[in-house]
Amino acid sequence: MRIPLTLLTILFLLFTQSTASGQKKFEIADYAKFVNITDPQISPNGKSVVIVVSRPDYVNNRYNAELVLVDVASGKKRVLTQERFVVSSPRWSPNGEHLAFISKVGQGKEAANQIFLLPMQGGEAKQITKAPKGVQHFAWSPNSIDIAYAALNEPHNKTEIEKGYTAFEITNNDMFIGSQPQSSHIWLANTITAENKRLTDGDWTLPLVIPPLLHLLHSHGHLTEKPFCL
Repeated sequence: MRIPLTLLTILFLLFTQSTASGQKKFEIADYAKFVNITDPQISPNGKSVVIVVSRPDYVNNRYNAELVLVDVASGKKRVLTQERFVVSSPRWSPNGEHLAFISKVGQGKEAANQIFLLPMQGGEAKQITKAPKGVQHFAWSPNSIDIAYAALNEPHNKTEIEKGYTAFEITNNDMFIGSQPQSSHIWLANTITAENKRLTDGDWTLPLVIPPLLHLLHSHGHLTEKPFCL
C-alpha cells in the first residue's frame, strides 16, 4: 500500500496548495477537458508531425479521436480527419505524398477496422481494404504504392455460425475464449487500384506482435527479402 498512499498524499498536497493560493480545485468535470496525444509520426521531410488526439465523449460513452497535422516550424495545427471518431495508426508513405491510417467501418457487430488513404496535397480519404474481420496492423512498401497488412481469416464454418452453431473445441488455458480462434495472415493492398491480394494462408497464424525484422516484399508475384517491415 506504500505506493497508493504516496500518490494520495501528493494529490492531497497539490489540492491543498491550489486552494491556499486561490486557484480552482481539480473537479470531476475537469476530466472532460483531458486530451490524449499518441502515436506521433514524423513526415519523411521532417517538416510535419501527425498525431492522434483523443477526447472523452461522456454522452456516447467513448473517446473521439482525430488525426492532427502539426507544422514543426510554426506549430500550426490542422485536423486531417472529419466525422470519424475512431482513427489510429497514422503512417506516412515513404515519399510523403500520402498518409494511411486505420478507421472503423460499419455498425455494431459488423464494424471492422479498415485502412484509409489520405492524399496530403488535398482530397478525401478513400478506403482501400475490406477485410471481413478487420485490419490488425499494416506497413508501407518502399515503393509508396503497396501496403501489407495483417487480418484474421474468416472461420471455415461461417455458414454454421450464422445459423447459431457456435460450438468449438478448446484446449489448455482456453476457458476464457468466447469464440473459435482464427488464423492471422498477410495481405497486400495496392493503393492505386485498391486491389487486395492474399500473400499467406494456412492453419498457422502470425504472432500478435510481428517481429520488427520480418521482411516481405511482393515483387512480380514473388516474395523477396527486401526491407518491408510489417
